[in-house]
Amino acid sequence: MSKKLINPSITQDCVTLLSEKATYIVNVIFEKKPLPIYIFPTVFPPVAKHKSSLKTIIKTFGNITNKEIIDIGGGCGLMSISLALAGAKHIDVTDINPNAVKCIEYNIKINELGHKINVFESDLFSNVPSKKYDIIIGYLPIVNYKVKKSNINNTFYDDGYKIRKRFLKDARKFLNIDGTIVMLQGNLQSIDTDSPDGDFSTLELMIKDYDYTISSKTKISKGEDPRFDWFNYKLKDNRK
Repeated sequence: MSKKLINPSITQDCVTLLSEKATYIVNVIFEKKPLPIYIFPTVFPPVAKHKSSLKTIIKTFGNITNKEIIDIGGGCGLMSISLALAGAKHIDVTDINPNAVKCIEYNIKINELGHKINVFESDLFSNVPSKKYDIIIGYLPIVNYKVKKSNINNTFYDDGYKIRKRFLKDARKFLNIDGTIVMLQGNLQSIDTDSPDGDFSTLELMIKDYDYTISSKTKISKGEDPRFDWFNYKLKDNRK
């Protein structure tokens, strides 16, 4: 008998929050300077756990100087903007949510980074340039639970991990021979089960099934709710 899937209360709360929010601004501190980031309706914000973990996440990427990067699922654009300021050569950023695309474009404009970042409305890699990247970021929905599709739900839910599987299948076509894939995982669904780390084990098995090797697994900030763990994964393609 298959285990009953859990729709985490923290995810449900985030869905409710996004459905109620109008446009607002968040000032993120990056390299001791305020970074203005506007959040448009239905777009996931850089909430506290992301602000506190941003520096840690960027460090896990290693040396990004002069690197070509693609950020799949860019949200409000904070990650791409931070990487551009940290020395990346060029970044392509995508999102399937048209509101997020407009949000990213606006944040790039006000932070004067249009010369380093291009934005694409795209379902994963479906509408991106045919080129190779040194780093591919896939901060994708992590909750395996079936819900009605919407701009907000698509941010959090991945029924049957179909999105992650497509990402892992297609990413290698865009990855340089010595390139790195970066993914983020939290144990939102497994924390209150008999296997609290089950969400991590599931992702790690999926990574192996698609013939990648985990080169590093770095724990980042626990965020607003200390019950949950978050790990940043760096992957290498075994076929290259």
